[in-house]
Amino acid sequence: MPGVYESENENLEDQVNSPNPYNVTSENRFKILDSVITPLHMYSYNHQLNDIYQRISSVLKKLKSRMDSMGVDVMGDERGLVCELDYTRGSPLIDEYRNKDEFTIWPGVDGNRKTVGFLVGEPSKHRSVVCVEPDELKITKRSHRLLAKLLQTYLRDHSPLDTCTDLSADGNWRRFIVRSNNQGEHMLIAILHPQNLSEEAINEEKERLKNYFQPYATEYQIRCFYFQACRGVRCTHEEAPFQLIFGEETIEETINETTFELSPESFFQVNTSAAAVLYNTVLEELNPSKLHTVVDVCCGIGAISLKVAPYVQRVIGIDQSKVAIKDAQKNALKNGIRNCTFYNGYAEHILPSFLSELSQNRVVVTVNPGRGGLPQKVIKTIRSMECIEKVVYISCNPEGKAFNNFVDLMAPEFRFDIEGHPFVATHAVPVHLFPNTTHCELVISFERILN
Repeated sequence: MPGVYESENENLEDQVNSPNPYNVTSENRFKILDSVITPLHMYSYNHQLNDIYQRISSVLKKLKSRMDSMGVDVMGDERGLVCELDYTRGSPLIDEYRNKDEFTIWPGVDGNRKTVGFLVGEPSKHRSVVCVEPDELKITKRSHRLLAKLLQTYLRDHSPLDTCTDLSADGNWRRFIVRSNNQGEHMLIAILHPQNLSEEAINEEKERLKNYFQPYATEYQIRCFYFQACRGVRCTHEEAPFQLIFGEETIEETINETTFELSPESFFQVNTSAAAVLYNTVLEELNPSKLHTVVDVCCGIGAISLKVAPYVQRVIGIDQSKVAIKDAQKNALKNGIRNCTFYNGYAEHILPSFLSELSQNRVVVTVNPGRGGLPQKVIKTIRSMECIEKVVYISCNPEGKAFNNFVDLMAPEFRFDIEGHPFVATHAVPVHLFPNTTHCELVISFERILN
């Protein structure tokens, strides 16, 4: 979530020099948190959609300018954009839409070290960073806010462990994750730094959590409660296993009539209703047929793969996360989808292994990376495989490193040591998954130029 900050520095004392730019008080803390987390909350939703449209227009205009500087003849549109741009597609929900919140445990405005909420200020930059409760944050579900308050009560009244504000210092409590589905069921994850705690002390804390929260399971629809002892800023399941304290192992969510099992590490778009809009948009851009094979790079738990599977001959999903691939396989089986196969590894290694098999097929690729975009070697691999006729790129940060991916897809052959006929951007659609914030997803299509 924008505004939620986790420092990756183990020792902050020598780096924290600037005062907190926000003068947070008990009276103004909720208003300031709104401005940090939801900077567009004061504007009408139509205004927000137009703001996103104008920002994406600037990105596509910049891409057209970059192609012009390379001598690439791109027709573009009458506004000087690299391709046609649809108007922003909005979210069906604009309030209480988040199905996942990652709360930080940190000192609050009143000095209480065990406050559960979101940070105002950045610990690696600012002094006097404070945690503000999400009591009036309108994009967070009411049930999430209540569960955060419940944990805060537990920490203050029952847990003997302190808050960890510096990984190299003392203290334990770090974060609290609340995930929910459309049925109102919840997965909770309590995360602490074990420091020098003995195994016995950790087990005692787990037992206290269980004894406190389990009686609330029915009232708050807590389907599962996990615990993680993580020594870093964030830990995978392999680095620090998610330990089930009570309940079921997963929760389920349905989107576009497809049901997904979500484990603690599963990536799932935080706005379920808008994710349906996003995946329908991807399907439109693919324009698939039973003659097509779809390669889904960064497939995650299989959301896009399973969406397009009924319309194509075959889907190949690729992801670096073993847990995600395992979840994708389970989700395909759960939904009775048999034309999807999922592979764990790096796309630049897996894609070439299918070259001979795919060379006789019509191949389209979807890519849905994180904010850091794709490594250039993945783009080079896609460019080199002439059987790929189209790429549909879903970017959550088109102004960032994904922009370089767009350039590499379109750059002339042998520019930047890239081989293979270039692609041309043909159509783009912004989807506003995160109302009241400046963030969006851009779906942009690139088609291969063969002549």
